[in-house]
Amino acid sequence: YHGSLSVFPDLVFLKDKRKLAVEYERNVKAKGRYFEKWSKYQNQALYDHVLYVCETPKIFDALTRMSIGYENIYFTQVSNLSKVFNGFGWKPLEEICGGKAT
Repeated sequence: YHGSLSVFPDLVFLKDKRKLAVEYERNVKAKGRYFEKWSKYQNQALYDHVLYVCETPKIFDALTRMSIGYENIYFTQVSNLSKVFNGFGWKPLEEICGGKAT
């Protein structure tokens, strides 16, 4: 993806005309790579939300600190997939997947 005008997620879920891009993070990368990728996701507007599934709490903490200001980017941990977080707080996973909001 680096240098490309487009961004391609690891996985895409489709439900009721909603698209959720999923990125699986095993390691923390350079901040610039995330900012570039997150900006592309927002500018493309192909996905309703982007979910980063973080393998460890360390990765989760690093990405959530970097992500302030990105409204449609969410994060969760492998150890607790039922809740997602962005700079605006916690939500149930089903809410961003097009399920029933709680």
